[in-house]
Amino acid sequence: MGLPASLPAQEPLSLSQAECRERALAHSEELQQAENALQQAGLDRKIANSASLPNFEGSALGAYMLPDIDMMGSELRMRGTYMAGISLTQPIYTGGKISSGRRLAKIGEAVASEQRRMTRMEVIAEADNAYWSYIAVERKVKMTEQYKTLMDTLFHQTETALKAGMATDNDLLRIEARRSEILYDLPEEESGTEEEVIPDYPVTVFFTREGYLKKIPPQSLRTAGAHKLKEGDEIIQQVETRNNVEALFFTDRQQVYKVRLNELEDGKVAQMGIFIPGRLGMDEGENVLAMVITSDYSGFMLFFFASGKCAKIPLNSYATKLNRRKLLKAYCDKETLAKMVFLPEETELAIRTSAGRMLLVGTAQISAKATRDSQGVAVVTLKKNQHIASVVPAETLELANPHRYRVRSLPATGALIRTEDEGEQLTLL
Repeated sequence: MGLPASLPAQEPLSLSQAECRERALAHSEELQQAENALQQAGLDRKIANSASLPNFEGSALGAYMLPDIDMMGSELRMRGTYMAGISLTQPIYTGGKISSGRRLAKIGEAVASEQRRMTRMEVIAEADNAYWSYIAVERKVKMTEQYKTLMDTLFHQTETALKAGMATDNDLLRIEARRSEILYDLPEEESGTEEEVIPDYPVTVFFTREGYLKKIPPQSLRTAGAHKLKEGDEIIQQVETRNNVEALFFTDRQQVYKVRLNELEDGKVAQMGIFIPGRLGMDEGENVLAMVITSDYSGFMLFFFASGKCAKIPLNSYATKLNRRKLLKAYCDKETLAKMVFLPEETELAIRTSAGRMLLVGTAQISAKATRDSQGVAVVTLKKNQHIASVVPAETLELANPHRYRVRSLPATGALIRTEDEGEQLTLL
């Protein structure tokens, strides 16, 4: 089956699964980085092998001076003075340094080769996932359209039967309700409904640890007192935004729930707020881990796992043409989540490990993944029983020597935290 891709001013291009794989492999930055790392490992091995070879060094010197030099009554002539030398150095015994270097370089090349193989398989897996996801959505839309046609026919038949006294109003209402559900599932551009004008005005959104949300206009905040909260609850997020944006709620069940703020009633400081898990119909025992407010789905979600990996997912991966409030597989369920971070733009993060190490990583160094439940890429090198302890913006820390912790390539181990930096606040956001 072909995967249609729209090209400007051209006929739709039909791509097979194999062609999708080829294009993904050809344009994968991660795979190119893995190839470069393998080539570098190969050069390092050659350098290590050459350490036991003889080292030749040569030198030559020529001098010709005019006029003659008068030295204490004697005349010194230097016309045609030449010197040449050559040396040969052959390592005989270095205490195992050369042989250890060779073995280390060989292991490094093997690791780079395996990393390239794993990266290639990940790219193929993501391409296959995207291919079949598209096919599944396309077939679902076609099936829904056929179902809509069937329900339209049934509606008209029941309407005719009602006029003839052979059906009841309840029969017609049940069919109309089902037709509305089908229209809700169809893409907005195909549903035929006009876009609703959403009231747009500034609001401040407060979100609490227990999952309560308050959307408060400015005029209600000016005369407000202390927030009314459930006992033991606290506000963990405050966002100044507008009424016509969307809110995404990521949960501990690897799911994300979406709602437009205009669908939530305005509140007051003196009110406890809207209980989001109940309003959005979350599963029993499901908890919200993070709230993201967006108007255009720009930016990235970064999911840091305890194993040292990080999945960088563009936020637009959660945008859908279908009017869906709940998305499954919002992030990987095969790894233990350590930290979830939303970034509107690229920045630098400070990652601390349980081994007392820290590294400063530019998020641009982490390759983005198209698949939401991707396991990501290795960012931090950890030993057994070690894990990522915290992730915070680097700009929030006042480090004595930030260059000590900054890394150029990934994955990296990081540097031991010095005493003068221990006092910095490194708790989770």
